[in-house]
Amino acid sequence: MKRFLRLLSITTVLAAATQLVACSTPMAAPSSSIENTVKLRNAALAPAAIGEFALAQGTPAAKDKSVSMRGNALVSPVGDSLSKYLEETLRKELQAANLLDANSATQISGFLVDSDVDAAIGTGTGHLTARFVVKKADSVAYDRRLSTKLEWESSFVGLIAIPTAAQNYAFLYKKLVGTLFDDPDFRQALAK
Repeated sequence: MKRFLRLLSITTVLAAATQLVACSTPMAAPSSSIENTVKLRNAALAPAAIGEFALAQGTPAAKDKSVSMRGNALVSPVGDSLSKYLEETLRKELQAANLLDANSATQISGFLVDSDVDAAIGTGTGHLTARFVVKKADSVAYDRRLSTKLEWESSFVGLIAIPTAAQNYAFLYKKLVGTLFDDPDFRQALAK
């Protein structure tokens, strides 16, 4: 009996230790959404180029590397950078609407300000903030900080909660880009 209890306690300690080891979970590759494509096609915008996408000045470098949820690091598949993930999300959306032109004098840049995800038991949350700048021939036509957030039902079981949080966090990027597309000032900056 003593041997069984010792084996049980060792197994429990090992199981707990494996839960403490941080794992990396890659986000899904950026893709366009039908909703954003329709918004862009209906807005009568001129094609634009993609400019610089980086972490906003003064933001800790760790904010660009990953977000943590229940001991797992959610990482970007695009250059190991969340700001580059935002860039690629915008690129995919513009491509899908035939509005991406690398030679355009109009350039859209973005700077990741804040990003977080929480796979808490009961309700998961995520938020994303970035500053977008549109330049036309070196003149700033648009400069605005935009934010979005999301809540979802989050399971007690990590094997369910973590992938759900990862999926919802990746969706935040499409949602933030959609918020940009909805902004009348952005539309005016890209008007034909």
